[in-house]
Amino acid sequence: MTKENESYFEAIAKIIKLTQEEKIKWQTATKKPKILEGIEKIDSAYTGEYLGKTLRIYKVYTKSEKPYLPDIHTSFSLLVRPTEYQWTYSIVLEIIDKDGNVMWTFPNLNILSDLYEEIGYKIAGVSDFICELLKEK
Repeated sequence: MTKENESYFEAIAKIIKLTQEEKIKWQTATKKPKILEGIEKIDSAYTGEYLGKTLRIYKVYTKSEKPYLPDIHTSFSLLVRPTEYQWTYSIVLEIIDKDGNVMWTFPNLNILSDLYEEIGYKIAGVSDFICELLKEK
């Protein structure tokens, strides 16, 4: 990992900690990110504010052509086949302006998945639900 990416990793780890401590409160995003219709889909998007900046995080699914690697026994007629597609996802963390326009995007690091899951956990109220559930007789 480069020195620069280490700094981003540490910053995202701190955002996770601040989220757990509820120093950053997240809500469902009112301004959804712009996507390429037919090629991208957005899962839940959330925004939170800290140090005068608005952060937006979301999961984006991207459609791409599925790789096809024929083996040596494949006949030519099987090489002419309908195109197959697959969906892959990534987590995107951005700093946005008041209109929802992207000002800057964090590098795509694996730790973003941890942040996204933590925010979903907080938004859904999982901790309170489990506490109440376990109190029931």
